[in-house]
Amino acid sequence: MSNKNEEIENNQEVNADMNSTETNLDEQPELELSEIDKLKNELNDVQEKLEEEKKNYLYLMAEFDNFRKRTIKDKAELIKNATESAMKGILPIIDDFERALNAMQNTDDINAVIEGVDLIYHKFIKYLEQNGVKEIISSDAEFD
Repeated sequence: MSNKNEEIENNQEVNADMNSTETNLDEQPELELSEIDKLKNELNDVQEKLEEEKKNYLYLMAEFDNFRKRTIKDKAELIKNATESAMKGILPIIDDFERALNAMQNTDDINAVIEGVDLIYHKFIKYLEQNGVKEIISSDAEFD
């Protein structure tokens, strides 16, 4: 009888192992599916982040391009305004020279002409100093 009891116990153990294996097999696809779902979700998250980074990159590139164009435009405007300002300052001096030339032709007083040209010269020097141009004393100085 002990043999029969042992056989029954062995059969029961085999049945229990089979049941647990079946349960493990049933659980394993669920585990695999949930792992696949997790990976899919992670992939979707990464793709969304990548799209967001692409948008940010494109926005940044557009901003930089606009900045570059604006800087070029501002620089051109600054040069134009500086040139215009310089010419506006020189025009009255040129007018004075033209008057002096006319006066030279119509007068015999050389001292008045010299005095007029001297005034124009000093006016021009003053204009240059106002715009940052200063005389460099070079006579009897060591070459630098």
